[in-house]
Amino acid sequence: MGRLQLGTAGTVGRFLEGYRRRVVFATNMLKLELSLEKRQRLMQAYLDLKSYPDALPALKSLRERRMRLAFLSNLTPYMLDGAIKSSP
Repeated sequence: MGRLQLGTAGTVGRFLEGYRRRVVFATNMLKLELSLEKRQRLMQAYLDLKSYPDALPALKSLRERRMRLAFLSNLTPYMLDGAIKSSP
């Protein structure tokens, strides 16, 4: 994935802006200091999520049993793409 662009337009930008605001709110409520650099790293990590180690073997086992599978997520397509690329 490329570097996180905080000004990204569209759904991704709206999601990330809402996420950024929640992070700022939570850190303020907890009286934690979170520098801009650390906040950006945290938000970038959200775009680089990796699957759980047991996910791929479980999916392969289900496929071998000819189970129909569907993808359900609350991530945006851009974020899903990043998670897929970050996973084995």
